[in-house]
Amino acid sequence: MRAAAVRLAVAAAVLGAPVIPAGAQTSGYLDVDGAWVAPWKGTPNHGRAVSIAPSIRQDWQRFSLASEGAATLSDASHYYLQNTLSAALRSKEWRRIIFESGLSAGGLAYRSEGFQSIGVEKVPVARELFQVQARGRADLALEKWGFSLTATGGENFGGAVRQPWGVEAGMTREVGRVLLYANARADRFREYDTVLVHEVATPDSYGLNGAPDVEEYRTVQPLLTMTGGGTVAFGRAELSSEVGVQQGRRMIDPARPRMRKSWTELIASLAATYRLAPRMLLRIGAGLYPTDYIRQLPRGTFVSVGLRLERGRRQQVDWYLPPDLPAFRIDTLAGGARSVRVRAPRALKVDISADFTDWTPVPMRPTKGGEWEAVLPIAPGTYRVSIRVDGGEWAAPPGLVGVLDEFNGEVGLVVIR
Repeated sequence: MRAAAVRLAVAAAVLGAPVIPAGAQTSGYLDVDGAWVAPWKGTPNHGRAVSIAPSIRQDWQRFSLASEGAATLSDASHYYLQNTLSAALRSKEWRRIIFESGLSAGGLAYRSEGFQSIGVEKVPVARELFQVQARGRADLALEKWGFSLTATGGENFGGAVRQPWGVEAGMTREVGRVLLYANARADRFREYDTVLVHEVATPDSYGLNGAPDVEEYRTVQPLLTMTGGGTVAFGRAELSSEVGVQQGRRMIDPARPRMRKSWTELIASLAATYRLAPRMLLRIGAGLYPTDYIRQLPRGTFVSVGLRLERGRRQQVDWYLPPDLPAFRIDTLAGGARSVRVRAPRALKVDISADFTDWTPVPMRPTKGGEWEAVLPIAPGTYRVSIRVDGGEWAAPPGLVGVLDEFNGEVGLVVIR
């Protein structure tokens, strides 16, 4: 069960699933980026922009609350503001499956002079929009595979597009040092756009008020988004890439609703991060993004450089563990001393505390292969152990069974013979 939880955490990092905490904890980050943004041909050039994106999350054993925001400013006539509040409730693990239900609400304000509509459908740009969405999700972890299935239903207020439902399936797979993932999402809109056709052929076609009758066509179009990519870690650095397509169909002739034409938009991105300090990452990215029909924002290209400031617990070890190298182990050395080792290649500092240290924190020293070591005199017996990475929270070492201590903290149990 614990191995399944570890693999679920891997899928969570890539596909957006929740990581189940041992107890209540607060985490968050602040992204500050400078970017060059260029919408696609036929629209004005945004040029340079500054973006600030705060996020904060509070996790309990089965419940989570989160707030995610973003503010991007190019100049007085080009800006974007948004914030989303969400709540999620998780189930216990059942046959390696965890279920989640959630509710989110958010709003955005967007301004860009020169934009009147977006995409091949010519949907009006949403200047102000409020969204409400309900979500149900299931996550399954099997060995090196991870699977997720999500269904959403919601409503947009203030825009021209209404979204009744969507379905998304995701998959992850560990291949050596690379974590691969793939997503497929289908959205169906209730009111995509409106075409008005006036019939004024005869006097009978006029209404009671003398105005011509108006026949209204409302198209109901599916939207399919498919993406795939991978992530690989090199110590403090991480490189991620993604490619995909967004496909849909549009009406050609309102008089013949069955006549539709397909269209495709490309998705591509490349991002790199490097941990400068325990709570600070350098971020570099570039790519092209498709039209966002759900939030009614135009597509474009971007290049960005920025910093991420983190708060709260972060992943203690690499998600990749060579099969011949356990994440935590204790070896007996000549003379009877014990070598305590933990794999944490991204860490800048690691401390250990246990019964055999009288719960006094002992700094560990880095060794080859991303391991950290402490040599201590430890007699045979059963002990409780906890480690701290980069000055964060104390937690059970990876690979050990985690239990709560008398102070409601997490420790791991280890038997030394």
